[in-house]
Amino acid sequence: MAALVSAIAVRRRTGSLASIGLKSPVRWWHLLLAVAITTVATAITANLAEPFFASHLGYSARATERLTELKGNFLATVLTIVGLGWITAALGEEIVFRGTFLLRLRVALGNSKTAVVAAFVVQALLFGSVHLYQGWAGAAMATVIALLFGGAVVATNGNLWPAILVHAIPDTITIIRAFKS
Repeated sequence: MAALVSAIAVRRRTGSLASIGLKSPVRWWHLLLAVAITTVATAITANLAEPFFASHLGYSARATERLTELKGNFLATVLTIVGLGWITAALGEEIVFRGTFLLRLRVALGNSKTAVVAAFVVQALLFGSVHLYQGWAGAAMATVIALLFGGAVVATNGNLWPAILVHAIPDTITIIRAFKS
């Protein structure tokens, strides 16, 4: 809902969604490279950081545990992938956190290097805080992932598509695992 409100407000004010990162890439190879690098970095980080956070901050509620009703239910799984994985999480969270908090806050703070760093940190901390329902370890992991996604957006000159695509990949895999388990 917040993503929809944000997108509508920006579209009305500017006439375009490009200011929140929903734009065509200037160079497709740059976007694909950002997706590849961010995917690998996210996988490596998840495998290294998650056990560290779990041992130091306590158990993190895993997404598969919240999706037990999907086991063997193909239609519910597909609807969950599209609804939760792609629209709500990948598209919605990226519009709100990287599009609004990172890109728009950067502009509001003056678009300097300091503004980029401040917006970069703020979006990651906010993203982590909304994942506190997963426990401290889950929130810490989400914060680290937000830094990676934010890095992809900054590296592609404010294009959200790498973060959206990379966000959709693990969410889809998690939902498919819940279906099979």
